[in-house]
Amino acid sequence: CIRRGAEATITWAVALAWLLTLFPVSGAIKVGTSIADRIVVPTTFAFAIFGGRLLTALFFDTGNGNSDQTKQKGHASARSGITKAVTSPQLVAKVALVSLLFGSMYKRVHRRSLEWTDSLSLLESSLKSCPRSAKSNLEISKIYSGLYKEKFDLKKAISYLEKAESIDPNYCDVNYQFAHCHVQQGKYFEFEERLTNALLCPFTMGQAIPLWQNYWKQVTSDPRSGAEAKVRMDKYQAIINEAIEKEQQQEEEQQRRTRRKANGGDEL
Repeated sequence: CIRRGAEATITWAVALAWLLTLFPVSGAIKVGTSIADRIVVPTTFAFAIFGGRLLTALFFDTGNGNSDQTKQKGHASARSGITKAVTSPQLVAKVALVSLLFGSMYKRVHRRSLEWTDSLSLLESSLKSCPRSAKSNLEISKIYSGLYKEKFDLKKAISYLEKAESIDPNYCDVNYQFAHCHVQQGKYFEFEERLTNALLCPFTMGQAIPLWQNYWKQVTSDPRSGAEAKVRMDKYQAIINEAIEKEQQQEEEQQRRTRRKANGGDEL
């Protein structure tokens, strides 16, 4: 590029910078739905530069037909080319095509801006773009599980949760939302199981701990069914303790491996 001149070098540098801004939304790394939408914004700067250059080349013939004549005539040749472009009948067709392009782009931007004004429309559009997004299915289920009273539909909320879990079985965030739906349905055994799983999920643990404590405090104090509830609580508590112990063992093993590598490096 440097051999061809500074202009070509700068053009390629800006083009590469533009491609780098597109990397976060390329799918190579995980990015949240809302964050991905915002990260695209920097690309509009580079698009404006290249788009302006393209439109200039499209609309105005700056007299590049004969390089020798251009060198001799200089600015007079450029003015002549611009006059030719303005009076050319092809200009009408070019302006019409560009106007259609801009109109289409404006319509899409306007629609997307309106989608950002409401959570439901934003999530629905994200599911159209990426129907197999476990996170989008989880988030839209919250709308139908009570976030919007007029949209309340537990059956639909659970269907979105089941889809999210089928997409990514390791997506533990869904357990807390499942528990939220099951307790509204009165399915307390399913609620207890999902609440336990939510407690084991690092992303929902903070929400699940107070709910766990309040729930078991109430059900175990019931004089009629408290004894049975205590048995279930002990069972789930044992599952939690086992998971914690397993996690501690894995951390200790990782630390031992790290120390062995460090000691091996020191010996070398």
